[in-house]
Amino acid sequence: MALCQQRRSSAPDTPAGYAVVDVARSTGRGGGVAVIFRQHLKSSAIPLPSCDTFEAICVRLTTASGPVVLLNIYRPGSVRPTARFYDELASVFEVLGAHSCPVVVGGDINVRVNDLDDTDARRLADLLATFDVVQHVKTPTHRGGGALDLVTSADYAPDEVSVDPSGMFFDHALVTCRLLASVGQATTAEPLVRGWRRVDRAVLCRVLEDSSLSQPVPDDADVDDLFVTYYDVLRDVADRLAPQHALRHPAGRLAPWFNANCRVVRRHCRRLERRYRRTRHVNDRRLWVDAVRSRLRLYREKEAYWLNRLSQSAHSTAQLWRLFTTMLGRDRDTSGATGHTADQFASFFAHKVRTCTACIRLSIDLAVVFSQVFDGRSAAYHHVVTNQILYIRSRADFPGP
Repeated sequence: MALCQQRRSSAPDTPAGYAVVDVARSTGRGGGVAVIFRQHLKSSAIPLPSCDTFEAICVRLTTASGPVVLLNIYRPGSVRPTARFYDELASVFEVLGAHSCPVVVGGDINVRVNDLDDTDARRLADLLATFDVVQHVKTPTHRGGGALDLVTSADYAPDEVSVDPSGMFFDHALVTCRLLASVGQATTAEPLVRGWRRVDRAVLCRVLEDSSLSQPVPDDADVDDLFVTYYDVLRDVADRLAPQHALRHPAGRLAPWFNANCRVVRRHCRRLERRYRRTRHVNDRRLWVDAVRSRLRLYREKEAYWLNRLSQSAHSTAQLWRLFTTMLGRDRDTSGATGHTADQFASFFAHKVRTCTACIRLSIDLAVVFSQVFDGRSAAYHHVVTNQILYIRSRADFPGP
């Protein structure tokens, strides 16, 4: 629920099981915006650019069917909208355009959008069209006959948009709509990770040097005990320098049509986002928003393509099966994707084992030779070692340098 003109300086009271985020006016009467939602939904406030011509609050809710962004706006109707209002509204839409989830914008704009002869209505309509935003309220919402309260969205259509009669409690009507999102609690995955990037390498080296791993190993040490010591020491160092912590993210699977091209585009968007988060420069934000819009267009094109293919093949089970096989990539020869086959890998591995075995046998024989040479017979060193090495190499199955 989105509220405008709370007429109070504190957050409104909510029913049991609901929470609220709001921006109340510190002085004066009227104004203030708030969003009320179910308490079990995870919420996070989205920072917006500084706006002086209207009040706004933006919140991101994580539902069982995915995240939804809600923006609530209130513009006082005592003055006509100025050019600064449209510039500030455009900057807010630029920020919202970077979100790939559904974005719903509503509130009291105090612009008669149903009057096609109104200059402000045409300018607002042009601004919404620039960002591919659709206005869904078609009937008057004020007792004076104007559609001043709006519900807009981009690439997402709220269902059952209705306007209750105005004048029952206030001069504005109650606008209701239904979002196609499940209000159940979202399923999240919490893998345990370590923050190795924050570990100082000098400290890590010093800790390892002071540990038992840097101590001399006794000659009679047991191999199993050494492996246990190695594991325990490194685990203790990791727990001290980079303790494990849970990383929460929504559990979900990528769409079947999400291919390598989509991954490249997504990495590019994330790189531009990190740059903007670091510099906070206007040009970097523009590059990031443009890249996100391009990515969303690519996603919509791929989704529309496969949905069209599915609808065309709905009459034939065989065509549907072939289409699903292609979409899931089951028709691709994964064994030849890298130019290697299973037989080639087996031959390479067997050759590697023979080579390592020969090297080990050669090192053992050389150790025996050197022990004989240095056992009081160093005078015959060159002659003995050369003959012995030639003999050992001719006997061993060693491929040579």
